[in-house]
Amino acid sequence: VYYYKTSGTGGTGWRSTSDLFTDQSKTILRVTDGVIVRRKLSAAVILSLPGTVKLGQTQRLALPGLNFFSDIYPSGTTLSNSGLYDAAHPANSLQGGGASTADQVLLYDGSRYLVYYYKIGGTGGDGWRSTDSPFTDQGSAPLPAGQSIIVRRFLNQSFVWIAPQPFVVAP
Repeated sequence: VYYYKTSGTGGTGWRSTSDLFTDQSKTILRVTDGVIVRRKLSAAVILSLPGTVKLGQTQRLALPGLNFFSDIYPSGTTLSNSGLYDAAHPANSLQGGGASTADQVLLYDGSRYLVYYYKIGGTGGDGWRSTDSPFTDQGSAPLPAGQSIIVRRFLNQSFVWIAPQPFVVAP
């Protein structure tokens, strides 16, 4: 946990809750990692990330447990085209199953986290579902541009998520 210290012993600047005195301004925030910002003031703030749109595929290692990933694409990525579930390559994919056995994707809607999973078998057939609506296809649910994605991996084995390029690069 990092915060910006404005006064007191140790001076001002970026600090960590585990080390209140050491400058943390050189801490690297990787573009593929998700970041959670906890704002204590009620007024909104606009955060911007300068740079260019990433071209090509992105590979991310999903470990057992909670994984926080950034969505580095500008728009257009949905659960169905995200590459998170790939029946042809289950070793590089989320574990599908039922609501209580499948790996989960958590997306924040502004007030709460919506929980999605890839359902295999049973009433309603295979496909992306939400815990709110287990019989309705949710494959078109967007991965919000500029927001973090949480992947909850229940299987005790990691996989490499290969996020496809959601747009065509002109020659």
